[in-house]
Amino acid sequence: MNPCMLSALKQMPEAIGSAIGPQHVDEYLKELDPKKRGLQQLITSAAAGDKPQLFMIDYWILNAFWAEHSGPKNRTEHVGRALFYLQQDSNGHDIGLLPLAIELAHRGTIDGSKGAVYSRQELCKDKREVLWRVAKAVFRSVDSGFHQLVSHWLRCHACMEPFFIAMRRNISIMHPVAKLMIPHFRYTLNINCNARSALINEN
Repeated sequence: MNPCMLSALKQMPEAIGSAIGPQHVDEYLKELDPKKRGLQQLITSAAAGDKPQLFMIDYWILNAFWAEHSGPKNRTEHVGRALFYLQQDSNGHDIGLLPLAIELAHRGTIDGSKGAVYSRQELCKDKREVLWRVAKAVFRSVDSGFHQLVSHWLRCHACMEPFFIAMRRNISIMHPVAKLMIPHFRYTLNINCNARSALINEN
């Protein structure tokens, strides 16, 4: 899971165009939450300043690239959102995020801003857990792709390259700053060159 995209949920999912609602998560939430609160109560509590218990990762913006994509139209490319609950142990210590609902759509199924919702409470209860696992696998694929291309490549490698080039052009290799920084930039240009030719090339 990409922590750079994780945000506390302080408004109802429908406010951002999501199809995830209380009907998908309330029953399971009330089992998990010590105070038996549902979606609306947990969001209201977080908006009032209490510690957030619900978090969301939203990759719906990726559908903006579908119209520009020149590749094969029969390839399935998903967008998605996922809702998580912050679990705590009996002492009140955080122990991890549990996925509650996943909303997915692809080029052929998207309806406005909403997709199909896969809910843990519905699918695990109805012995359709395999469908829940597939939804998680698809979302993890979207999450991994965004992490590698945007969070890792763009915001790390591509962002640091001009600083390294500027440092090598303007600071002597004997300068203390250069001595400090050069080990951190080891292989940066080589990795970026390989990435441009093999990882993010046109084809």
